[in-house]
Amino acid sequence: MMNSTQPDWSGTGHTRLSSRAIRALRRVAGRVLAWVAVAALLLLTFDLYTQPDFLLKLSNQIWLCF
Repeated sequence: MMNSTQPDWSGTGHTRLSSRAIRALRRVAGRVLAWVAVAALLLLTFDLYTQPDFLLKLSNQIWLCF
């Protein structure tokens, strides 16, 4: 088994990552992707509230519930 800090002498010049490092990178990538999705959802919601027609439809639907 090769240490993650030792170079891979196969001629590529890249170091080999351990499975623990790969899992950590996937976990970080998943968190970043989740935060990007949350930010996109918030921006889309903000965009809807800047449209007067949407606000009028929303208020009429809420009013019709009562």
